[in-house]
Amino acid sequence: MTIKYNIIGFLYFCTSLTLFSQESYSVNWKVVAEIREEGFQRSEIANTLSYMTDVLGARLTNSDDMREAQSWVIKEMKRIGLKKYQNRVLYGLWC
Repeated sequence: MTIKYNIIGFLYFCTSLTLFSQESYSVNWKVVAEIREEGFQRSEIANTLSYMTDVLGARLTNSDDMREAQSWVIKEMKRIGLKKYQNRVLYGLWC
């Protein structure tokens, strides 16, 4: 019987600890609205996914298709303003 009460007390303690230890942060709703607008109005994910699956297709390891897909990804990253990042691995570049 005391084990049951100890477990209940421990669970109560853990629950209260997590509830009272969380800090509240202010939310910048203007930034949230800008992120939502960017995602819903100017998202290119459907076109990107379509190109990757329909045009680039399967990319087997160390194939010409893999290298073509890697160069396309690097070109797209530059186009949207991301920095190019490459790792040399045994079978080519890991983008």
